[in-house]
Amino acid sequence: MDKIKFKIDWGYPESKISFFFNLFTWTTRKKDYLDASCLLFSLGKGRTHKLEFTVNHENPKFKDAIEHSGDVLDEKKKRGEHILTLELQKLPLHITHLFFTLSSRITDVLKCYKDPKLEVQDHAKENPITKTSLENRMLLGSSVVVCCLYLSEDKIWRVMDIRRSTNGKVGNYHPIERMIDGIFKDVFCYT
Repeated sequence: MDKIKFKIDWGYPESKISFFFNLFTWTTRKKDYLDASCLLFSLGKGRTHKLEFTVNHENPKFKDAIEHSGDVLDEKKKRGEHILTLELQKLPLHITHLFFTLSSRITDVLKCYKDPKLEVQDHAKENPITKTSLENRMLLGSSVVVCCLYLSEDKIWRVMDIRRSTNGKVGNYHPIERMIDGIFKDVFCYT
């Protein structure tokens, strides 16, 4: 697996405002979108991990290795998507873990987005490595750590399904980083 795509797809969020004891309801679309991000980690001595960089629509570092589509919006269908395309062999050699997240920019709860879906695809074969719709229980926070692509001891990139909700937003990745710290401790046995 040399090149992968991480794609998220979602329906626009709606907010409902009720007047006069729910006799009238007005529905409007919020100007808020989901954002796909990739947090890149390396492993150090003594089984420690270190956040190297966060790639999102505003941070083009590693642009030779990672391409971010930005907002791709379809106003007729009221859907949006982000695609992260990664060329794994172009990543710096010390990068061992890639955590893929989706986050809101404004909304506190992701469940207001309609039918969010994700797909991780082997670019060469164009077949999904993983593909799923996110259930409401995963959308209770303002972000979700979706999956991890990690370099195994046998030097093969593998995908781990995570789908854990947390509170973090575009521009505030600290809660997401704390959750990933826990994943390193609980799943990978790193500190």
